[in-house]
Amino acid sequence: MNTSFSHALFLFLALSLTVIGFAGDEALRSALEQANKGEVESAITELKKISEKNPGDARVHQSLGFLYQTNDQVNEAIQELEKAVSISPSPEALYSLGLLYESKWLSSNDNSWKSKAHSSWGRFLKEAPPNHPRRSIAEKHLNKLNQN
Repeated sequence: MNTSFSHALFLFLALSLTVIGFAGDEALRSALEQANKGEVESAITELKKISEKNPGDARVHQSLGFLYQTNDQVNEAIQELEKAVSISPSPEALYSLGLLYESKWLSSNDNSWKSKAHSSWGRFLKEAPPNHPRRSIAEKHLNKLNQN
């Protein structure tokens, strides 16, 4: 399985799990169902509207972050995922932030991104349960950052 497909599958599964969490909120469920159908732009538009009404809902920011990440809108993804983590950290958001920060560091060689990646991977490992399927990958990323 190639890396981009694996990451896309992870995001799809994360969004699918998020849909389950929104069982009582039709607008959120509808927006995430749009995303899972590939209607990413429409889903982003709807989630932004929901975010304006519910700025303290970490699930909305996390979902927006995942969609921006899927759409290669890295800066927007980082902004939304940082909001989500500041409200209510989740392993999925921390994992995605680790990937995004590391990508920014590798493309810019700006060590502030490396520091953020290191922090995000460390927080992921603290927050994620021992049996989390991405735990060993996060450990590898953290070890590589420690070597550089």
